[in-house]
Amino acid sequence: GKTLFTKTYSAAAAQQQQQLQANNTSDEDPLAEQRKLVFGMLFSLRELVGSLTPEDEPAALHSIRTGAATIHNYETSSGLRFSMYATNGAEGRVGPDAPAIRDALRHIYTDIWVETVVRSPLYRPGNMLSA
Repeated sequence: GKTLFTKTYSAAAAQQQQQLQANNTSDEDPLAEQRKLVFGMLFSLRELVGSLTPEDEPAALHSIRTGAATIHNYETSSGLRFSMYATNGAEGRVGPDAPAIRDALRHIYTDIWVETVVRSPLYRPGNMLSA
């Protein structure tokens, strides 16, 4: 349940995040609250999908679409989840790039995460997640 990396690519979204942080009167980071909400939603929906999936098939949650945005999800066999929050195109359509985003998340795991983190002699499973 820990976010390891967050990056905002949209200038409008980055400005909105800066405003949230400037208007925040509590000690907690508003982005941390968003991360907790997204994790809770993904966890709950994953459990729901698991309970609705036939027993002889693996449960899989690939994406969640709303009118404004889509969360693309890639879950590894070891339980790591890679998610990308992307705004929808014109008229709320996801568009033909949805499979490409899932492929990009798979690439991040197999070609970047496994190659640089898992194969590192300094890597200890579960060690960084508790930091």
